[in-house]
Amino acid sequence: MYIPYNLYNLKASFRQSLIAENYSPVSIKNYLSDLRHFFGWLNKPISTNLIGLLSEEQLQNYKNYLEASSFPAKTINRRLSTMRKFCSLLIKQGLIKENPAKKLKNSSVNNNFRPIVDSYEKYLVNLATEQSEINFQIGVINEMLQIIDINI
Repeated sequence: MYIPYNLYNLKASFRQSLIAENYSPVSIKNYLSDLRHFFGWLNKPISTNLIGLLSEEQLQNYKNYLEASSFPAKTINRRLSTMRKFCSLLIKQGLIKENPAKKLKNSSVNNNFRPIVDSYEKYLVNLATEQSEINFQIGVINEMLQIIDINI
C-alpha cells in the first residue's frame, strides 16, 4: 500500500512521538535536526515518498558519508541513533514492515586512525596475544579516541 508521506508529515509525526516519550526539548531539537540532515543528504524533493527511500543500503551509505566527512564520532552516532529511533516509529505506525536500521552499528573509531588501530590489532595477533586481551586493548583505544573526540 502506497502512503505518500513527505518530510512535513514525517517530521510532525516524529516530533509527536518524541514528546509522548517525554524527551527533553533539546533532545527533540537534535533528533529533528538529525532527521532533516538525513533527508537533506538524500537530496530529494520534499514531496517525494521518502519512506520508500529507506533501506539498509541507503542507511549504510549515509553512515559511510558521515564517517568520510569531518563530523565528530559523537555526532555520527547521534545521527545513527536518530535513524534507528525514526525507523522504529515507522514500524509502530505500520508504515514499514522491517527495520532497515536494525543492522546499523555506531561508528567506533574515526577513519584516520582506523589503519593504525587495525595494524596494532594484527600486531597483537602475531604476538599470539589472547583474544580477550586484544579486545580489551582495542576497546581502550576506541574509547580514548571517542573521549578526545578525534575525527578519524
